[in-house]
Amino acid sequence: MTKNEFEDFIKQTKAKKGVVCFAHRGVSSLAPGCSIKAISLGFETPEVDGIEFDVQKTSDGKLVVHHNFALRLGEQEAWLRDLSLSQIRKHFPPSQLPELEDVLILFKNKDKIADVEIKGFGIAKEIMDLSKNLGVYKSCVFTSIYDSINEEIKEYDPNAARIFGYPHDRGKNLAMKKWAQPLVKLAVVYLRYSLPHKLPLILKSSGTPFISLYHKLITKDAVSLIHKDGGYCIGATINLQNDTLNRESLNSMKHMKDCGVDVIKTDYPQLISGI
Repeated sequence: MTKNEFEDFIKQTKAKKGVVCFAHRGVSSLAPGCSIKAISLGFETPEVDGIEFDVQKTSDGKLVVHHNFALRLGEQEAWLRDLSLSQIRKHFPPSQLPELEDVLILFKNKDKIADVEIKGFGIAKEIMDLSKNLGVYKSCVFTSIYDSINEEIKEYDPNAARIFGYPHDRGKNLAMKKWAQPLVKLAVVYLRYSLPHKLPLILKSSGTPFISLYHKLITKDAVSLIHKDGGYCIGATINLQNDTLNRESLNSMKHMKDCGVDVIKTDYPQLISGI
């Protein structure tokens, strides 16, 4: 999908519905995130306009769909990138942690956008080639939270619709740890305070008008700054330590819509009509 096509899609969908809705990791409130079931539920949920999922690469070169950088294997955690697919399969079946090809095929002849978040360095070309070979490239937008991956996408296709996410996530699932929550709260306060000063630079350096922000960072001023520069704001609810369950998620979505966001990514897309 080109930048212009994605812009037109956002404008037309907003005119009809008020806001565009993307299912975060599929409908991850009803099934394990990024599983075949969660993504399939996205096609069955009328409120959903697009389905977001994350792509990483295993140590033996397989492209797989999974959100977290690290996997829990029994009592241990290991980086996904350090594991072979056969090692992963001892703990996770294909339905729960699928290969990218099996997910992309689901989008064939469907009217939902595939929001492909690329979480590994040096794999954008392979991912984009695969989506072309499977005939779903025109259904895809590509998300990154790292400058270098954003540049990889741009180098492959300067006209491709690219979403740049802020802030970065470099931890080994640290934000998911209970003990880390006070630190996360402090970081959110700092990021929210500093964001208005950073947004012009983020828009300029990313080279894309589509900016995704963690929902706790979104304010009317932040959205206005993005719109002022001709951009589009994508607000993402991220469930950390059950801090954004159904009622909290609904309140977060209401807040984002009141702030004027263009696209909402949520674990609870089935609730978005409630806003």
